[in-house]
Amino acid sequence: MKKIFGLSAIALIALLSTFQVGFTSCTKEVLIHDTVTVIKKDTIVQVQKDTLPNLKGVWLGKWGDNFDPQINTYRLNIKDNNVVDINNSFADYVGTWKVEQCTFIASYVIEGQTLVMKAPVDSIRMEGTWRNITTDEHKGTFYLKKQ
Repeated sequence: MKKIFGLSAIALIALLSTFQVGFTSCTKEVLIHDTVTVIKKDTIVQVQKDTLPNLKGVWLGKWGDNFDPQINTYRLNIKDNNVVDINNSFADYVGTWKVEQCTFIASYVIEGQTLVMKAPVDSIRMEGTWRNITTDEHKGTFYLKKQ
């Protein structure tokens, strides 16, 4: 064979096969079967303090013990400085109130035992639960309507 540019045929074949192996690549096609996973998460919504409804004022409603019907009268007078006057059909109490993560929370003491009531904040009607956090013996539900 003839020399091309000073290279022998064997050297040329070796050189070309080296470049061919070194510079070629094959493409691999991989099929991926994608699946959809739905993850349900709690959504935390931050609400500016000024956008919360005005809870101050008189609220009237009913409460029930455990699973009993809500037949007892509940009266709350939500005041400034986180003070709440509560009448539960049997006596008057003075307690405290606050709003945490859009939940109204009031607490008051009856004969040395602390009762806590919680309900989602609403400007017209609140429905929630109450319980004795001292002994955890008594609990129930309530509803209140703003007057």
